[in-house]
Amino acid sequence: MIPHGARLVALLGVFASPALQAHDFWIEPARFLFDGPGTVAVTLRVGQDYQGDSVPFIDDWIDRFEIHDGQGVRRVESQIGDDPAAVVEARTPGSTWIAYQSRDDFIELPPDKFRDYLRMEGMEFILPQREQRGLAEKPAREYYVRCVKSLLWWPGGRGGDVVSVPLGLTLEIVPLQNPYTLSSGEPLTVRVLHLGRPGMGLLLKAFTREQPEQKQQLRTDAEGRVRLELDRGGTWLVKTVHMVAVDGDTYCDWRSYWASLTFAIDR
Repeated sequence: MIPHGARLVALLGVFASPALQAHDFWIEPARFLFDGPGTVAVTLRVGQDYQGDSVPFIDDWIDRFEIHDGQGVRRVESQIGDDPAAVVEARTPGSTWIAYQSRDDFIELPPDKFRDYLRMEGMEFILPQREQRGLAEKPAREYYVRCVKSLLWWPGGRGGDVVSVPLGLTLEIVPLQNPYTLSSGEPLTVRVLHLGRPGMGLLLKAFTREQPEQKQQLRTDAEGRVRLELDRGGTWLVKTVHMVAVDGDTYCDWRSYWASLTFAIDR
């Protein structure tokens, strides 16, 4: 059967538009910065340019929903239908990660819209694969998975900080420095990993909620790295998409992974 095929139909009806896969998915905490232990409401959002609709907590949609900090890993506990999706605790100084990975969902697109989407998200490498498989003029059948993270910060942690530790999401954006401790104008290097290995040649986009029209668009190098210019304060969203062929599946030919990272800096 098609896994969770209609799970988001009501919420994501906008995905029937030509710009379907341009829609982002991200974690939006009510605040990012702490000066002591505390809790924060966490909203899951789907939309575009940092504007979007909230997505409730539905356990059946979720593969992983976790908190990672210097004390270890714990699962996010919520009730079905909660919106905001969770309330989480910053319990120790240093970095606290909120990580979410969805289960497969399914979509089918006409050939022309699928080509537009591939070009928009920098996945032109799929086009020759479509030709080789004799699928170029057939509807594109795709599973998609959301792999998203958000970074909270409580200054003062010593040792064991997890800011640059991969969390094991299938597609993951890993900051190699702490964006909260960089000097003004100092770049942030991030590394994209797919199944723990460098994601080479992927298109990465970065922008703020306050100025979403000012996007940085860069390709990852052979080590999966990109250097971002954090040239302004604000609430940042960094995102990328990767796609692989699916073999031996009756219903689907492709699987895409949508990764995002959010954090906020005050400058």
